[in-house]
Amino acid sequence: MPPVSHYQTWLLLAGALLCAGCRSTPTEETSHAATVLINHHTEEQIETATKAVFTSHGYESPHQEGEIQVFQKKAPFMRSLEYGDWYAGVVWERITVRREQGDNDSTKIICDRSLVQEPSDPLFQQEHKMMGLNKHCQTMLEEVARRLGDR
Repeated sequence: MPPVSHYQTWLLLAGALLCAGCRSTPTEETSHAATVLINHHTEEQIETATKAVFTSHGYESPHQEGEIQVFQKKAPFMRSLEYGDWYAGVVWERITVRREQGDNDSTKIICDRSLVQEPSDPLFQQEHKMMGLNKHCQTMLEEVARRLGDR
């Protein structure tokens, strides 16, 4: 039997990869920075625990609208260089936490993250939504669950 060349090896490897196929992660899972499921707690308990965790990490709580809580703090200097400009000033990290009532007395907490210039001026603010999972957001949501005794 003749020896197999490098070309044939690569061709065989490429064919095996094509036959194996690919599977992507569902977009719903990666469209938010983080999620956690809380069981058997009231909206007020979840809201209080969420505010306590985020403020302990240095976030301010500028406003809340129903089931949505918004937290923000100044972003690190490198983020201001990357997403800011000389005119609008520093960049703030904004985290929007939303609660969705689920089945069997459960509540799903969803965290979205964005970088914002001029956060206090709705006319001139520029918001850049950060896509994909974020370990820091997930850690904070898991801390909310621990405070409530769910983890």
